Amino acid sequence: MRGLTYAAAAPWPTIRERIVRASVGIASDLVHVLDRVDPTRPGEGFPLTHREAFETVRFDSEAVVLRPEHFVVGSVKDAYAQTALVAAYTALGSNETLGYVVRFFDIPDRACHRKYLMFAAGDPRTKGVGMQVAATWDTFVPRLGIATSTMEAAYVGRLVWALEGFDFNTDATCAMVAERFGRFMERFGLDAADLYFRRDDGSSEPFAFDKLRHAWDFAHVVSKKGTIRLPTRTSNGKDDEAVLDVGRAFMLGDFRRPELADCVCPDYFCQRPTDPDSPNQWQARAYAAARAARERKS
Repeated sequence: MRGLTYAAAAPWPTIRERIVRASVGIASDLVHVLDRVDPTRPGEGFPLTHREAFETVRFDSEAVVLRPEHFVVGSVKDAYAQTALVAAYTALGSNETLGYVVRFFDIPDRACHRKYLMFAAGDPRTKGVGMQVAATWDTFVPRLGIATSTMEAAYVGRLVWALEGFDFNTDATCAMVAERFGRFMERFGLDAADLYFRRDDGSSEPFAFDKLRHAWDFAHVVSKKGTIRLPTRTSNGKDDEAVLDVGRAFMLGDFRRPELADCVCPDYFCQRPTDPDSPNQWQARAYAAARAARERKS
């Protein structure tokens, strides 16, 4: 039957429990999201079998692997038009869960929602794996006729996904984040005259609030007077204190701290067009690295 898991696949409760255990202290609503998944059938209009979907997103690195028995094609109980894809990534040579992806696709509406993409932080086995996995999944999206990939940027993703070309999903989100950045400047005594944008190509330009139009603009703000030390909230619920440039400090600050609650970047929804003919550079590099690792093992 199209869309169902292999007969040898692990039972859904087992896969669900793997992911929940791996996410302790990270995603508070993950259990609710997983409980919405019906693993017995795909959503309306999903064109691929389980095997076809798995082969498209299949991933193997030198330390992390996605096995077919840990990959589920299902639907969303309260929205059966949506297809739910769930993947639990394990350590090569063991059953230790190192990361997971939960993604909802709405084929009739041509929409893709990445609910979660998370890998263990600070583990050398997962260094760079999140980007490679994201790139592999992004090559899958256009096959479904989906024009835009949407996700929630959380923890370190608030900075990482902005730098990888994901932008705020609405103008209102951008305005809200810009308002917080104004309070961040007040909180840390920053003068706009001391700030400037340092772009990826090494160029710089004077800072102005009306230039904060995209998520990556915030990440590029630096100060002539140096860096900022503050508590940060990154992956896997890990709390750190870091010394960072202004924009990065704003995007990684720990919004659970009362003194930072209303003046650092919150989690936000972002999106990026999917264009298989023009992959951006990071996507091409990451996908090539994943493919090369797989070829070395075969």
